[in-house]
Amino acid sequence: PAKTTHGATVRYKIQPIPDKGQEVVDSVSIQGANWSGLDPGTSYTFSVTSMVTNNFSNKTIDSASYEIWTKA
Repeated sequence: PAKTTHGATVRYKIQPIPDKGQEVVDSVSIQGANWSGLDPGTSYTFSVTSMVTNNFSNKTIDSASYEIWTKA
């Protein structure tokens, strides 16, 4: 799934085993994108890419990955 907000597209994939990263309860906010209703005891990797778009091309201005996991 992906969500676009404030000019940034946020995509995430679910990993079945919690291992590392910031622990949260059931929601997370990354660079203006808010996600809620996350499954407990699950690791999420959020790859955030900020792009500037014009009529001819897309230019990536920032790209980062964030990993969190939810409390069981």
